[in-house]
Amino acid sequence: MLTNYLYEYKNCPLPAVGTLVMQPGHAQFLPGENRMLAPMPYVELSEKESSTYGLIDFIADQKKISALEAAAFLSKFCERLKQMKSYEELPLSTAGSFYMDENGKLHFKSVAMPASFFPEVTAARVIHPDVAHKMIVGDTHTNTTAMTEQLQAEDKIKSRWWIAAALLALLGVAVLFMYYRQHSSGDFGNDMQAKPAPESKSYLTTDK
Repeated sequence: MLTNYLYEYKNCPLPAVGTLVMQPGHAQFLPGENRMLAPMPYVELSEKESSTYGLIDFIADQKKISALEAAAFLSKFCERLKQMKSYEELPLSTAGSFYMDENGKLHFKSVAMPASFFPEVTAARVIHPDVAHKMIVGDTHTNTTAMTEQLQAEDKIKSRWWIAAALLALLGVAVLFMYYRQHSSGDFGNDMQAKPAPESKSYLTTDK
């Protein structure tokens, strides 16, 4: 009965104890499997108390009793919780169980909801190539369009490096060709004629 109220209204007030609250949980994305797991709700016990009017009317309607009897039923249940001993547990239907720790503090241990109530879904990242998305590269704010253009320009520069290298090689060959043409004969030998040095006389002549 208390569990039904908790599931329907997402909370269950407990006088002089606190309030059971249904928390929504968080969805979980598994990128490697392209799956999105549904958020798994869980129940926690809050020390903050809340109004019991709605719960009392709910109990009275379910049990077909008066509001006073419903209030007494709820009060008796809460008194039972406060009298629990250390490490003692008191189940609450399919929602979980109350337990008292060694310091006399009451807690609630939630159980996992049936997975069939929260089916997983297929999740694939959708990329629109014609839409610019903001991004940060280092300390620079840019977008995917500008980044794509920059990468394409860099690829063009890298793809043309061999053209510059070929032009430099041809220029080097041309310079060497001009140099040898100006300083060499047809067989690349020295085309300057050697002049014999005047003979040195090893004897003296006298005129008689």
